[in-house]
Amino acid sequence: MLETLINRAAVLIQSNETQETIENIATKSAYVTSGVTVVGGITLNDWALIVGIIGTIITVSFNIWFKMRYRQERRKSAKKQRYE
Repeated sequence: MLETLINRAAVLIQSNETQETIENIATKSAYVTSGVTVVGGITLNDWALIVGIIGTIITVSFNIWFKMRYRQERRKSAKKQRYE
């Protein structure tokens, strides 16, 4: 019985579709495993640093954007006052 199962498994592995499926599963599992390793290896202090850096970048970006809009509005109002 064991020989029959081994022979059937050998026949299935020899087909191209099965090999492609096995390769796809192996590739995806490698990516998932590496991602879990990276995320699992990051400590709480590292996460705090990452979140802090992202928050700082977002804050600076918004401040620059709002300052540019404020300057544009101020220039428009100054031009209107000159022509009035």
